[in-house]
Amino acid sequence: MKADSRIFGKIEIEDDKIIFGANDGNIYCVDAKGGKKVENFNAGSAGLGKAFVNDNKLYAGTFDGNMVCYTFLS
Repeated sequence: MKADSRIFGKIEIEDDKIIFGANDGNIYCVDAKGGKKVENFNAGSAGLGKAFVNDNKLYAGTFDGNMVCYTFLS
């Protein structure tokens, strides 16, 4: 998968998912084996730092100073 904008922060690997924030305000989840996008979350601002996954929830900080939490659908 090629991102549509610059990738910020550190990549998180959880199970078979690669998670990263991009400058377009989205946090992407990509299948580690096939490289296809599984999900993306609109964080409203570029992801900042390293995301954290716990109990099927993704926690991430954003460039505008917010903390976001999303539940994985898959």
